Amino acid sequence: MRENDIFIAQQNIEDALYTRLQRMTIDQLQHLSGEIWTDFNVSAPGVAIADIANYVLTELDYKLGFDLLDYLTDENGNFPLQKYGLYLPEEIYPTMPITLSDYQKLLLSQFPLLKNVVFTRDEHKKGGYNVELERLPFYQSNTNDIIKQICHFFHANRNLCEHINLITIRTPPILHLYAEIDIEPGNDAVKLLAQIYWTIQKYLAGSIEIQQQNEQTYSDLSPDEWLEGINTNNRKVIIPKQEETHTELYHKLKKIKGIKAFKTIYLVSIEGDKKHIITDFKKKYSLYVPKYQSDFKVKIRIDKSDVIIELERFQKEMQAIYFSKTSSHLNQQHNKSKNNDSISRESLPKGVYRDVYHHPNMASDFPRNYGIGETGLPASAPTKDKATAKQLKAYLTLFDLLIRRGLSELKDLKDLLAIKGENSGSITQTIIPQNQWNDAMADISTQGDVYKIIDGGSDYTKILDFNKFRDINALKNTYLNCLDKLYGVDTSPSWMNEYRYYGKTDDIYLERRIKFLQIVPSLTRNRSKAFDIYGPQNKTNLCTIKTYISALLNMNLNEDISVGNILPSHNLILTNDSKENEKLRDVINYQLITDALKLSQVESIEQNKRPETDEEKYKEYEELRRYLPFFHDHLISGGLFRWGIQLENYKLILVNSNEFILVFWNEEDSSWMNLGRSNDKDKLKKSANTLRRYLIELNSMSEVVYVVEHTFFHPVPEAKKTPQNHTPLEYQFDTPFTITFVFSNWSTRFKSHRFREICCQLIESLVPAHIKTQIYWMNIPQMTLFENSYNKWRIGLSSDYPITDLIALQQGIYDIFWKMEDEIQNPKRDDNN
Repeated sequence: MRENDIFIAQQNIEDALYTRLQRMTIDQLQHLSGEIWTDFNVSAPGVAIADIANYVLTELDYKLGFDLLDYLTDENGNFPLQKYGLYLPEEIYPTMPITLSDYQKLLLSQFPLLKNVVFTRDEHKKGGYNVELERLPFYQSNTNDIIKQICHFFHANRNLCEHINLITIRTPPILHLYAEIDIEPGNDAVKLLAQIYWTIQKYLAGSIEIQQQNEQTYSDLSPDEWLEGINTNNRKVIIPKQEETHTELYHKLKKIKGIKAFKTIYLVSIEGDKKHIITDFKKKYSLYVPKYQSDFKVKIRIDKSDVIIELERFQKEMQAIYFSKTSSHLNQQHNKSKNNDSISRESLPKGVYRDVYHHPNMASDFPRNYGIGETGLPASAPTKDKATAKQLKAYLTLFDLLIRRGLSELKDLKDLLAIKGENSGSITQTIIPQNQWNDAMADISTQGDVYKIIDGGSDYTKILDFNKFRDINALKNTYLNCLDKLYGVDTSPSWMNEYRYYGKTDDIYLERRIKFLQIVPSLTRNRSKAFDIYGPQNKTNLCTIKTYISALLNMNLNEDISVGNILPSHNLILTNDSKENEKLRDVINYQLITDALKLSQVESIEQNKRPETDEEKYKEYEELRRYLPFFHDHLISGGLFRWGIQLENYKLILVNSNEFILVFWNEEDSSWMNLGRSNDKDKLKKSANTLRRYLIELNSMSEVVYVVEHTFFHPVPEAKKTPQNHTPLEYQFDTPFTITFVFSNWSTRFKSHRFREICCQLIESLVPAHIKTQIYWMNIPQMTLFENSYNKWRIGLSSDYPITDLIALQQGIYDIFWKMEDEIQNPKRDDNN
């Protein structure tokens, strides 16, 4: 049936699915029966079974025949786009401001009581902008408040390496209106004059219009026009091209209803006693609004009679026009429009919720004399008949299971395609209620490895894990691949499989991809967005490149947490990897002589069950720290810290008839180290698993990247540019359009040279072409110094510290960068730190 049809066309019986299934079934029965088959009897058990089975298959075909959209529609009839990784056009297409005009429109959309905003580049401070504001005549806000609000708003929406250098309130030259005007009888002269002043003032300011999506009073804009350019929170700023001439303004004034004729009209600039008529408005001007009765230079006549303009009423009319044009925009600053998605809401696909996931037992469709219903056969029935009924019921139950499995997959489609919601990362199991379970079902299910039987709770006795027959992760990843192509990203690059450390299971790998795609609109739309220097230092106020890299690599985002403190907060000190510290590492590693070990009696360690709650996990960690000796020394070697994340590096060795030692193969030092000794074999195995999980967590927590924009570095005197007794470097750190990426270097992944190269390539693919980048990999002492200096410097920026104070704060970052540059140019050790 087509959507616009008013009736349902009857299907030809011969074309019906049931008819075709029944014909195929009978043909097959005749073929299998051979000469025994003569005719069929509708009451024969075989024919009855085929008849009911074909009806069930027909019903299943009906349930599976709806549009895909219907199966994704919720019970309220809504199709939740974002749940499936699909976003509205206004969430994807608007971009960050790029041009001077973009920034102008962005500020005008947010501050509609500004008459105009002019952005110019600061030639002396690269990446800096000078902003000139022009206020409406009735804008009463304090000047300092306006400047502060605009500065904060700009920095919350700026691009990398951009900043505001200077904001000034512009006072354009004043023009006075001279005119003689005839108006039509019946019109209010004061209102018309106010409209004339408003039209002239608006033209001189650029005829800027701020439109709401739901406004019908302005020119209609197509969705493409609305989605063009910057994201302006449901407001569209239109800056038309103007000739800026007296003639163009005159034609606009002639369109005002009620005006009969202009006998004369011109704008005059007054400088002392000199008056100049202005006809070219390319140099921006402002119209003087009379404050006194004598200021009026406009004569208005109705039928050759002069009209006296009341000053107080005129001023009230002017205010009414100004605020009527801006009040709706002002309300939008604090109240988000209820129609903010009205552009595309009407065109959204709509589905119908279909509750088609239930399947009654086929046995209930059979007559009672078959003895397979709820009541079964009477107790007096022959044993043979009971066995036959039980066998038939078991056969039909298999049929039911197959259909339930299909409907279960259909119902799970919502979770399979979801990237948001409770079950976005997994598929729920199909649960069979207790009242639908029977002995025959249990008998069949336990014969061979056909279905997995799991004990349930009080409400359910058995659970069928149909998902063991499907690779759910593969199906989910296939859908995520489609979303990757849709948004032009790659959340599963091939090199990622080389570095699936930290015990990352397929589920965790999938979860990382899903989290990335949940924020993909902001990552693609705001690709070059910088952090807000006036905002809090946390995981939400970050430049987009840092968020992109951290989300893709599953790294720590919160800058409130200093990674230099991770190991010290766990009472651990990571030993230096240099040759000079080799003897110290040999001591703390409890190094064993390989030849003396009975490697023939080595036993591998299997992975055990993870703790289900954080409370259980932290309890295991506490026991581990008390049990293993190296925790008592507070020193841990890099080899153990990094490669203790792999369970195959742990072994149990029998040292006598009833005692074992837990050993670890240190790949970096090519040696065995003793972790503990006990006659409790299971306890040692548990310790190895717990230590592995503990080190995985510490490695993951230790990975971070900071993005430092040099545009906020103030030039410092030459005498202070390098630390004392330090060789000056050619590189200057107060250069514009430069970004430094600071990575930690002591985790398993970040110690790998290849992984570092991949990170460099990733950065180059994300950073705008005009920005220079440099990358430093810092060890724990270096990172501790950097984070301390960086946090103080960020606080200074957000608090508008004086330049002298900021220079003192940035000196700490300077010193670390210079030392890193010196070590790169003049390597003195081979530990790649």
